[in-house]
Amino acid sequence: MISPVAPAQQPNMTGETGPITASLPVDMTIAGFFAIACYNCVEILISLLNRFRRHDSLYFWSIVVATLGIVLHSIVVLLRYYSLGPNFPLAALTCVGWYGMVTGQSVVLYSRLHLIVSDRAKTRWVLVMIITDFFILHVPVTVMFLGSNTRQSSRFLPAFNLYERIQLAGFSIQETIISGLYIWEASRGLKPIFAIRRTTERKVIRHLIIVNVLVVLLDVSLIITQYLDHFQIATTYKPVVYSIKLKMEFVVLNKLLLLVRHRECNYTTCGAFFPPLPAVFEDEGTRPRWVEVDMPNITLDEVEQKVMAAKAWKAPGEDGLPAMVWKQLWPVAQDRVLHLFRTSLIDGVLPDQWRCAKIIQLKKPGKGNYAIAKPWRPISLLSTLGKILEAVVADRISYAVETFGLLPTNHFGVRKRRSAEQALLLFQEQVYKTWRNRKVVSLISFDVKGAYNGVFKERLLQRLEARGMPQWLVRWVGAFCSNRTASIVVNGHTSEQRELLQAGLPQGSPLSPVLFLFFNADLVQIRIDSKGGSIAFVNDYSAWVTRPTAEANRAGIQAIIDRALDWERRSGAAFEGGKTSFVHFTRNPERTSEAPLVIKGKEVKPKQSAKILGEVKNAKTTVQGTHGKNSGQRAVGGHKPKKTQDVTAPDSKNPDEVIARYSSTIGSRDDQNPAIRLYPRLAYKTPYFILFSIPEIRNLYLIKTRTFEVKL
Repeated sequence: MISPVAPAQQPNMTGETGPITASLPVDMTIAGFFAIACYNCVEILISLLNRFRRHDSLYFWSIVVATLGIVLHSIVVLLRYYSLGPNFPLAALTCVGWYGMVTGQSVVLYSRLHLIVSDRAKTRWVLVMIITDFFILHVPVTVMFLGSNTRQSSRFLPAFNLYERIQLAGFSIQETIISGLYIWEASRGLKPIFAIRRTTERKVIRHLIIVNVLVVLLDVSLIITQYLDHFQIATTYKPVVYSIKLKMEFVVLNKLLLLVRHRECNYTTCGAFFPPLPAVFEDEGTRPRWVEVDMPNITLDEVEQKVMAAKAWKAPGEDGLPAMVWKQLWPVAQDRVLHLFRTSLIDGVLPDQWRCAKIIQLKKPGKGNYAIAKPWRPISLLSTLGKILEAVVADRISYAVETFGLLPTNHFGVRKRRSAEQALLLFQEQVYKTWRNRKVVSLISFDVKGAYNGVFKERLLQRLEARGMPQWLVRWVGAFCSNRTASIVVNGHTSEQRELLQAGLPQGSPLSPVLFLFFNADLVQIRIDSKGGSIAFVNDYSAWVTRPTAEANRAGIQAIIDRALDWERRSGAAFEGGKTSFVHFTRNPERTSEAPLVIKGKEVKPKQSAKILGEVKNAKTTVQGTHGKNSGQRAVGGHKPKKTQDVTAPDSKNPDEVIARYSSTIGSRDDQNPAIRLYPRLAYKTPYFILFSIPEIRNLYLIKTRTFEVKL
């Protein structure tokens, strides 16, 4: 604030009347500062009105007030310096301009704080600081300043000279704190969120930090001029500094908007595809442990089999090399590739190129609004050479799982000799048995949100080790899940590669499905008996209980819910609330119940049907229809509700073709049941007759009819 007007002989302008007397250089400096401040303000107002279409934001009006405050303060100071108006009214206008210039600048900083600081407590604290400083610093100085411009100026002037310096230092500290908060959040808080190591974000944040450092330096220069007793220059220098800081606001705003756009992109794509982990996890506690499996080193035959089985031109990863390259190079590169694979497994390291994905998005059918990220499925296109090693490791793990029984038998996902159809038939048979015993089956179905991408790496490694995977393989899987990067392809445009802080398991890797089975194996590990059971297919999990009435089943279902939520808290996973379904299967309406369950404080009411592993199960008839989403359903006619099928009709499918198509899902039929080799014509109904023994199939085969009636 300008010092009170003084007689000409006093350098600090103490008193009420008389223009200042200064040398020509000082007068020219004052005039220059005045011109710069006014020019900057005019430019700010023009830019402001041109850039902002809406004028209802705090940011817009705080800049307007601060700019007009600078103009008012500059003009009034000039008029007072040269006695071009009545003293006391000009002194009052000086205070008004000072309020708008200083406090307006602080409000400008506050109004954009939310763009970079997500903690509301911090922004509220800044607002409280601005309001408090207004009363502590502005009000006393205003009283002293106006008192110094009266006939009793001697009573106010000494205190004013002291408190004015305190005021300037206080406001400078206030703005330094706010600017420092920007610098802190930009350099630390935004580093993990916006992948600061990438070129674009690094430049943006560097510019943001530099601008805020310059603001701090300008405040320091104000304090220095104030304490050097150059009152005339200091007073006219203040509007220049604040006008420069306001002009820099547009630079800061552009950078902040760029960061916000990156953040919105991150939240709407990466944020939807890779859900963040919760801040707190419950401990695993004491869990059963399997004996560590002895797994020998990989062989050349294993690797060669995967190289030759890979689709030659199927979508390559970021490196652009299709599998055909490795097929052609295999005769000369096989030894080097084998050595590379073995070294990677033994040392527990992977090349960065193998952990770099190009993510494309596929539509999930029937999901409605495709303008948001949720209805899209992210598929990671990976290095084909890395995928070959992943396929070899996946086969090794799958072999160990089936040989040593490392996973629950009721986990039907991505395992040979276990299909979704078998899981459904198993559940359906349990329902029929229950009905024959005049009881009710109550089922609840869960779906893990984010599935592969939401896997908590540390918990996965613990569960792999607990279920017998060798230490070297667990270490390699840890490297496989760490330091992953990805670019996202949207409408033909590919983003920069950026680090995935929560990468989970890449959806597109042949290794991810079997690893996910280990991740949720504890959830699925429930014995199937006359009292209940469970089935699962990857991330679809359904469990049921059996009692005489639906009401009697409530306690059992609630125990299942508690167990599932306990697994959720320990795993860092989340069940998708919209896909949780609850059904009572009964043919007697008197035994059902409409009482809802409570899950996480929300009521879930029983439904008349539920979609289990892609098939709609009705509460009274158990089969309502399907959408035929898996290959097994397509191979056997999609489970369409036909009650009879002529197995010898001319248009019936060739059993060998059916077996070949279906073996890709659940394995060879003759491996499961040798009766198939004896009675090949029954292979048409393989998914059903696989559950029968040889004598049972022999009896059916001897029936003198050409038509088999299969009741679903």
